[in-house]
Amino acid sequence: MKTVSFEQLLQEINQAVGPSPPGARPVLEAAVEQIRGHLAAGEPVELASDITVQPSAGVAVAEAAEGKVYKILLVVGAVDFFTNTMVQRLTGPLTTVAVAEGPDAAWKKVESDDPDLVIIDSTVEQPRSLVSRIKETLGTSLIAVLLIYPEGADPNAVAGLKACEDESLVEPFELDELVGLVEDELTRKEEEEAFFDHEIHFQLQTAEQHVEQANDLIARLVDQVKMSDESKAAVSVAFREAIDNAARHGNKNQENRIIDVIYLLDKEKATITVEDEGDGFDTEMFITRGREGNAVAAARERNQAGRVGGLGIMLMLKCLDDLEYNAVGNLIKLTKFVA
Repeated sequence: MKTVSFEQLLQEINQAVGPSPPGARPVLEAAVEQIRGHLAAGEPVELASDITVQPSAGVAVAEAAEGKVYKILLVVGAVDFFTNTMVQRLTGPLTTVAVAEGPDAAWKKVESDDPDLVIIDSTVEQPRSLVSRIKETLGTSLIAVLLIYPEGADPNAVAGLKACEDESLVEPFELDELVGLVEDELTRKEEEEAFFDHEIHFQLQTAEQHVEQANDLIARLVDQVKMSDESKAAVSVAFREAIDNAARHGNKNQENRIIDVIYLLDKEKATITVEDEGDGFDTEMFITRGREGNAVAAARERNQAGRVGGLGIMLMLKCLDDLEYNAVGNLIKLTKFVA
């Protein structure tokens, strides 16, 4: 969104009414500050008999819990005029807004204030590290994260392994668009908190080092779950097999192809979906034989047809409580009960 600077405003006033007297600048500065204060307090400001500036209504969240006030954390590189503008626009009867400069200060506020939504401005250096930290941690992963990208950036681009934000905006944008996304994300978070304890969506390029990073990440996530060490190891083994299949057989080890992973934890189970960009395969026969313990025969038939697989499915079935593929065969869902 374009920000009109104070100097530009003063220049426009000079052009409209002629050169201002020497004392006009401090008067204008004081007037702007007073107007800002009244609007922030919810008081309309009458600039002339036919011109009234109304304060922002703030963020309107549907079906807010009784007495609930949503906490928004705005993370910036450095506080400036536009920071104050965003704070005022996002503050309302059901929302409060705090500001942090940089990822380290932001994380301290995340730990101390438990915000419902974190907005990371394009001026923040290494914003992805903060997204990862929030989403990887059991107690903070359900915080909604909205990432603002600089002009020209592609929010869908994946370099290495990327922990995904929940929503994004690319500059320039209108403040109304930001407010709309904030309202939607606060509503979504309120709904998902009733079902999930941990949620993270991440994507990676198909390269060996990134696949290993994904294996390490899943191990860290599962380590936070209250289940036996044997069960944790079983989930890690099954995921390693699933993502290896996605990389080798689905994406054919082509680095430009993406592997998409969603990890969900609720009170009963941990669920992981792994999706590749391959053509898939006919999964029904291999799952059936894997359950019957005939994966070797299935693997032999698949190899004779010039393809691979079969044994991995049997291994995953032995590690998990449930295993499902989509109809195409390029997405697998791994399920392990917590108890």
